[in-house]
Amino acid sequence: MQHLTHELLLWILLYADDAVIITRTAEQLQAAVLATDLAFSQWGLVISVPKTKVMVIGPATADAAELDIRCQGQTLEAVDNFKYLGSMMASDASLDAEVANRLKQAGHAFHSLQTAKFWRDPRIAVPLKLKVYVTVVLSILLYASRMESLQPMSAQALRYKKRKAPSSLQLNSKRSQSELGKSQTLDLGDGAKVIYQPEGFSQEECGALFDQLQADVKWEQREITVMGRKVMQPRLVAYMAEHEQLVMTYSRTTLIPTPYTPAVLAIKAKLEELSGESFNSCLLNLYRSGKDHVSWHSDNEVLYGPNPTVASASFGAERHFLMRQNADHTKKHSFLLGPGDLLVMKGTTQQHWMHSVPKRARVEGERISLTFRKVVAPECGVPLEELLTTSKAAASEG
Repeated sequence: MQHLTHELLLWILLYADDAVIITRTAEQLQAAVLATDLAFSQWGLVISVPKTKVMVIGPATADAAELDIRCQGQTLEAVDNFKYLGSMMASDASLDAEVANRLKQAGHAFHSLQTAKFWRDPRIAVPLKLKVYVTVVLSILLYASRMESLQPMSAQALRYKKRKAPSSLQLNSKRSQSELGKSQTLDLGDGAKVIYQPEGFSQEECGALFDQLQADVKWEQREITVMGRKVMQPRLVAYMAEHEQLVMTYSRTTLIPTPYTPAVLAIKAKLEELSGESFNSCLLNLYRSGKDHVSWHSDNEVLYGPNPTVASASFGAERHFLMRQNADHTKKHSFLLGPGDLLVMKGTTQQHWMHSVPKRARVEGERISLTFRKVVAPECGVPLEELLTTSKAAASEG
């Protein structure tokens, strides 16, 4: 990015609070200082005259003390050396090696930041960008911090540190919802609404649940039929329910349920508390990377009844959950679901809205989602009450 002022080309500086102008002659320096001051004023920046110094570096015909370089009507102080980042910069062009390395590394970091989509996205507020700048760039410049590029597996290991999975998961049931992320309700109109609660589980709980779901669930990739073509499902799935007869069929593939695991039961209890509903089945999805996805659809299968409640929990990598209205695709909502985030679709949502989890090329970590529903009309044709009664009787006899 460049700015042309009085026929002098000025490059935007790497660091907003530090600048250096290097010229061969005093006349060039004076012109550059005036041009810089003018350009800065157009950007809302002000040069601090007391902090600005003039120094002659290396062999030169002029003496710094004899130079009369002016800025904002004042003569800039001429010096033989000055402190910078705790090191002494001298007229012989020497600079502490560590500080020189910091400048170089901070420059690389800022270049990486400038080329990131985050930095160029106009929707992201400037104050947030400045906070990232301070964290990424100034920490290197001032404190010699290091910026490392994490490989996907390293990032996953940092986020979900492996720990020994307990034989039975113990969650803090006494902790109220108000102590976690506050839930928000979005009215979509026509009787449809969404409840969203970020951080429904603590970081420790998210890590333990993620580990148990990876270890205890039998994940498989199923063949499905889409528009008459047989394809492999773009994710791994598993299905659990309260009764073995609560099978689920979609895209011409039938899922036979297995019993709930302790981790799934813990998540189920949390979502039932949030939604005020009870559930008897759970579809689990494992997204191995940003390539795995779910296309636009509604959960309007007959076995769930006319207005089913669908409650979901997310663990692992962040993924976008999109919603769009059936009648008007320009009406959309987007949720960035991260570890422990909970989302409940209620009322007529499945009648009037569709949802999807799109591909995201930059996402490399794994994500696990659990979606709970209540089967009210089992595919086997046996009434739900009769199935549950039979199940309880068999359990008591055992």
